[in-house]
Amino acid sequence: MSTCVSSPSSLDVGGILLMIGGDVELLPDFYRLSVRTAVLEGKVTICEEIKTGRILSVSCSYGPGQFFLGSQKQRDLGFNEFFNQLSIEGKQWWDEVSTLWIIGCTDFLTSEVKYFEKVQNMPSISCFKVVDSWFVTILATATSEQGKGYGSSVMREVQRIAAEDRTSVTLNTTSEKNVSFYSSLGFKVIQTSTRTTPYGTWTSYIMTWSKE
Repeated sequence: MSTCVSSPSSLDVGGILLMIGGDVELLPDFYRLSVRTAVLEGKVTICEEIKTGRILSVSCSYGPGQFFLGSQKQRDLGFNEFFNQLSIEGKQWWDEVSTLWIIGCTDFLTSEVKYFEKVQNMPSISCFKVVDSWFVTILATATSEQGKGYGSSVMREVQRIAAEDRTSVTLNTTSEKNVSFYSSLGFKVIQTSTRTTPYGTWTSYIMTWSKE
């Protein structure tokens, strides 16, 4: 499966830059890792062109109890190789700050690279919202196809799945433009936090959706 890679200007800039250590050349590697792990233990949802099979938009999400890089099997799909390419700042982010908004409530600590920290040591959304939600880690649309509703269709499918599970959908964004986009799909901001990074100061918006 191939992924649709957005242009740097259209990215959820704050979150993505932190994950790739400010090196946009690592973006394809990060997307590949995200898709591989979602295929293994999450869900990849795509919108494709029927005639050509070309993927127009793709999302990676994890159901209740699962999370991005939350198992050794997922990390074996290329995390260490990705991590070793990161800048010092990127490695520090994975080591010290972690991806708590992705992994949710867990006491897991990897024995190889301590890029996860215990939930009680870090501010984030509640355990309930992450553990009992579908969590979307990636939504990407081919640059030439943006603004045509493909990303919305992918998200609506994730929402449909969550509704069938009688649970919610949770995500994180650092883009006010994305906040407006997700709000149009019924998501609500439940928490914000501001953080200064080597790449700028970003406001993180935790958003959630559930069927009324």
